[in-house]
Amino acid sequence: MKPSAKRLFEQSRAHLEKGEVGKAVHVLKQAIAEEPDDVSLWAEMYRQCMLAKSPQSALTAARELRRINPADANYIYMHGIAALTSGQAQEAATLLEEALQRLPQATHVRRTLVQVLEALKKPERARQILQEAVDRAPTDPVAVNDLALLLLKQGEEGKRTAEPLLRRVLSAHPDDLATHLNLALALADRDAEAALDHADRAKESPDLAIREQAQRLYQLLVRH
Repeated sequence: MKPSAKRLFEQSRAHLEKGEVGKAVHVLKQAIAEEPDDVSLWAEMYRQCMLAKSPQSALTAARELRRINPADANYIYMHGIAALTSGQAQEAATLLEEALQRLPQATHVRRTLVQVLEALKKPERARQILQEAVDRAPTDPVAVNDLALLLLKQGEEGKRTAEPLLRRVLSAHPDDLATHLNLALALADRDAEAALDHADRAKESPDLAIREQAQRLYQLLVRH
């Protein structure tokens, strides 16, 4: 990076630290004018535009990043996020599908794509993506619990489908408390006693959201 562009880059960061986002973006544009093919400058522009809630400008930055390095999966993901923030859900889904193909193990990409697909009313594709992750790692708590959360929304059939997947995870990771919670939810309508045991375990979670949900479920099961 040219010294002059680097100096402008540092000035932009200084403005940003003061909360002067508009000034930061303005100075950063000057740096980019001097170094239009510098990925660090465009990545910073993307970040600042997202902070400034200017998704269209972030889209431009993401496209420039992909022009410079079209094979970078993270830039494809950033492009998808900018499209989503701009209200272009279908384009976002296409981009996130591409990013996931390049980063099949990336939980954040998979979860974002599934959320977009659910918003687009495409639950079968969402389930297929989550199932592919489980097929690659059948006892991975993160992959299985992500699929289980989707299945739990699909009524009794979904809960019955989720149960053996969750039990398989617990056989490998008996202390995974998120899995205990989801198994409790899957069993609550069919086997209250077993559900109560799993909810009781999940109440020990250090994760506040899991702990509070487990406590609510436990109290509900006790009353019934």
